[in-house]
Amino acid sequence: MIWLRLFNLLMAVFMLAPLVLILWMSFTPFEMFRLPTDTLSLRWYREAFNYPGFLNAFFLSARLALVTALAASVMAFLAAYALVRFRFPAGASSRPCSWHRCWSRAWCWASRCCST
Repeated sequence: MIWLRLFNLLMAVFMLAPLVLILWMSFTPFEMFRLPTDTLSLRWYREAFNYPGFLNAFFLSARLALVTALAASVMAFLAAYALVRFRFPAGASSRPCSWHRCWSRAWCWASRCCST
């Protein structure tokens, strides 16, 4: 069990280290990353927000993300509603699990609560 926790910790460090390094580098005033850094600066953020192409791309991305999230939410609701309310010709294999007894599909399969 300790090996699994150690492995998970190492994987988290491995996955997050580049993000932490890039964030740290973004606060340096120099064009090349130097250690030790004795000064912090918002130079790169100022330059990014003063560049009009960045702002246009940022707002376009935000609008696309909003539209995509709304469309995905509507489609997920409609699919869930259809699975719960209607019967399909495929039979029991397409019937949703009785969610009041089972919390997930894996538990549903393991406990056989979806059997007809």
